[in-house]
Amino acid sequence: MFTNMLTYLFGLVMVAFRTQHVVPDLIDTVPPNLLQVKYPNGTVMLGNELTPTQVQNQPTVHWPTEVGALYTLAMLDIDVPNHTDRSDGNFKHWLSVNVPHSNVQFGYTLANYMSIHPPKGVGLKRYVFLAYK
Repeated sequence: MFTNMLTYLFGLVMVAFRTQHVVPDLIDTVPPNLLQVKYPNGTVMLGNELTPTQVQNQPTVHWPTEVGALYTLAMLDIDVPNHTDRSDGNFKHWLSVNVPHSNVQFGYTLANYMSIHPPKGVGLKRYVFLAYK
């Protein structure tokens, strides 16, 4: 049962990352695990829309970890300046390194969480959370 659930979740991640073109626009392969990202006023759900008000404060983020391993957590805007013109590349909204057990508060923050304030008229943008061992 547990293995079936993991296979199902990986399938959801794969479809979402490919449908939204995160693969190949940002990364070459689909991550093996789904991150749980929760804001006080909304939860990230593989491509759902959240308002700037909902994402104003730093979210909690959890992912599967290994004992003794350290992780890097990044939040990126991959549509700079907008979804159809990505000529400016990516923008780093948050970066923490040496994070143990998905406990971001115990990692080393290289870039504090920066809330999202897209300029008027740019349309929807893709914001991606990634965790790497």
